[in-house]
Amino acid sequence: MCTDMASQKTVKLLFALLVLGNVLFAAVILLGGIKPSTPTKSVMPNPNGFDNFVQATHILPTASYSEFNDLSVDQLRTLVSNATPALNILRQGLTNESRFPDDYSVDYIQKYMSTIISFRQMGQALVAEGRLAELEGRANEAAQAYLNTIHFGQKSSQGGVMVYKGVGTAIEALGRDHLCRLINSVDAQHSRQIARSLEMVDSQEPPVDENLRQEKIWSLKTTRLIDRLKDLWNYKEQNAIKSNFVARVHSTQLRRRQTILDFATRAYELDHGKLPQSPSDLVTNYVIAIPRDPITGTNLSIPTSTR
Repeated sequence: MCTDMASQKTVKLLFALLVLGNVLFAAVILLGGIKPSTPTKSVMPNPNGFDNFVQATHILPTASYSEFNDLSVDQLRTLVSNATPALNILRQGLTNESRFPDDYSVDYIQKYMSTIISFRQMGQALVAEGRLAELEGRANEAAQAYLNTIHFGQKSSQGGVMVYKGVGTAIEALGRDHLCRLINSVDAQHSRQIARSLEMVDSQEPPVDENLRQEKIWSLKTTRLIDRLKDLWNYKEQNAIKSNFVARVHSTQLRRRQTILDFATRAYELDHGKLPQSPSDLVTNYVIAIPRDPITGTNLSIPTSTR
């Protein structure tokens, strides 16, 4: 009987060890290994638009760019005039490919936090430029400034971790909101150009999985195993953070693509005196392809009115 009890204890011990081994094995797999190897760094574009953006922030004068809506025309002129040298460098960066530097150091976030704060100010300076053009009756130039803001928000965060992509989407939203207010102020030609420009921006955006991949690599390289095990224990919370991030990116993509359709529809309406019957009427002359919902993959519908 004692032998039977000992055998039962042995079986239970072996079973417990087997379960523990499976849990640890799963943890190692899910967390990417105890000592992750150094990942292959991405090939940085040369020239890199990101470098232009950083250079622009270095010469951007200190000012309250977020208060552009409260400034008089004369105050806006002064603000924009002082910021023009920096904005010119930023616009040069928009003509180059851009990627956030691969950096797997512990102080990665802190190192670039001041940079992305400056990027937000650059986005506000671009919108201030557009606002001045609006007040001076230069709607087409205002639209271009807002387009540049959208483009900058997307390009400045390519290849970055989630927090950097989040700032990029905020910059894009600022430009998009102001651009949409001009839909009845620009002519057919410029409405068509806006739709095509936004199509280009949309086509150049890397998939959101790229930001998640960078986030995972950075986390694996800079956190202790015990911290990663804690994250595994709190996987529901971690998954919720990632899901919310992906949802925000998809929401930005959806609004961008709806804006493409809005301006293409407006251009068609100005050319033909009526709304298109279906999105397919816009293909070739107004858009390259019908914009799709980033989640469902279905074609977006034309707005019932652009006014």
